[in-house]
Amino acid sequence: MKLRTLFLTAAAALCLSVSTFAQGVTVSLDGNTVNFPNQQPVVVEGRTLIPLRGVFDNMGYTISWNGNTKTVTLSKGSDTIVINIGESCYYLNGNRNAIDVPAQIINGSTMLPLRAIADATGANVTWDNNTKVAAIVTGTGSAQPSSSTVPAASASELDFLTKYQSILSEYSQNTQKFMQIYSDFSSSDIDSVEDVKKVANDFRDVYNASVDAKNKFEALNCPPAYKELNNATIAYIDSLANIAKLVPDLADGNITLEDYNKKVDSYGRDMMTKQKTLFDALEKIEG
Repeated sequence: MKLRTLFLTAAAALCLSVSTFAQGVTVSLDGNTVNFPNQQPVVVEGRTLIPLRGVFDNMGYTISWNGNTKTVTLSKGSDTIVINIGESCYYLNGNRNAIDVPAQIINGSTMLPLRAIADATGANVTWDNNTKVAAIVTGTGSAQPSSSTVPAASASELDFLTKYQSILSEYSQNTQKFMQIYSDFSSSDIDSVEDVKKVANDFRDVYNASVDAKNKFEALNCPPAYKELNNATIAYIDSLANIAKLVPDLADGNITLEDYNKKVDSYGRDMMTKQKTLFDALEKIEG
């Protein structure tokens, strides 16, 4: 069997763990279904991201893009929303507002968490889990953002959440970069260990970033209310690191192709289990 087939198994598991398509999700704006012809909504770290175009333009915003700074500016009346790709925040009339998943570009479309769109525009969002419909209802007047983060009950919890989200955002950006590198790699023919060696350093970078993120989460002063979340995050990232390490191990001769084949399936299943545990922990906190 070609090595490419085995690598694609790992790639599928990794991509599913970081960003999966929100199959069957429908977004409505003031009762009208929003069509997204270029890119469908996706789920990233348990959050639904939707393309800016199709929502903001239908809400009357003017959208401009600066390719040099990778900045989106949205204007309507006296309100200006500035979004920098990769940052875990947006700016409403110059005021910084945190978001739990950074704005990002997927298949050429700028994506933003659904909740952040509501917060930035002052709209209300409801979610029907049975029909998988996210309904956006616009309001009147100037936008007044609400918090799009998990509420903190004390200063120690706020400190933890701030640091937690910062680490997660940094790690998420690294993973997104890796996914692009992997996408390019997976489209080429990989037929020998020599071919594997050419891309091993890319996987080493992901492994090292995963270990670094894991160490940072372990070093956090975690309040009791967030122990389950932090532990689930650490376990999830550790499972990602295990998969990333398989490629350089194979390139260095530390494991055989047979070992790789066995481990990539086992690690992939483990990672998906850890992902579910993490999402369950997030849901408990958000109530």
